[in-house]
Amino acid sequence: MTELEAINSMRKDSSEPPVSTLINDGTNDTDLAQQILKAKRIEYLDEGKYFNVSTKTLYPDDNGNILLASTTLNVDAVDHTRNVTPTGTRLYDLDNNTDVFTKEIKVIITSDMAFELIPHAWQRAIVAEASRDYQMLTAGDPAVDNYLAEQELKAKARARKAEASQRDSSWLDGTNNNTSNS
Repeated sequence: MTELEAINSMRKDSSEPPVSTLINDGTNDTDLAQQILKAKRIEYLDEGKYFNVSTKTLYPDDNGNILLASTTLNVDAVDHTRNVTPTGTRLYDLDNNTDVFTKEIKVIITSDMAFELIPHAWQRAIVAEASRDYQMLTAGDPAVDNYLAEQELKAKARARKAEASQRDSSWLDGTNNNTSNS
């Protein structure tokens, strides 16, 4: 699903006509829909899903800094006795109050990604929640909100099922073969 398709789905749920392009000039409901969709995307991805979490070893540069990709949402040290956090595009050592590292560190990185790169089931869950927020801000119809709440629950259930399948995990037997935090 493209971002345009997602925005048009949100607009449809508020009984608004579709748009043919996304122009973000800050002056219309489509801009509001884009802002809500982006906020929901970040909210979902920040939780860490099977498709945006990876374990990596990071190395300091010549200045001792560990640089992070601009898409980094969160970083957690694999060694749970170490406390690190992203600060802008650098890793920060909370234990020693510095952004200078003397050796590599193994971390779990949670990354942002373009909406189009998110697996379809999670796109649907993001759009379902974004649609509810958009509808309440633009139309505010309680009956439609109730309907969209049901759709949101179904979409989230489908996304969790897809994630469990991808991770080869089951809540029935407690298996989990991935480092995702969902």
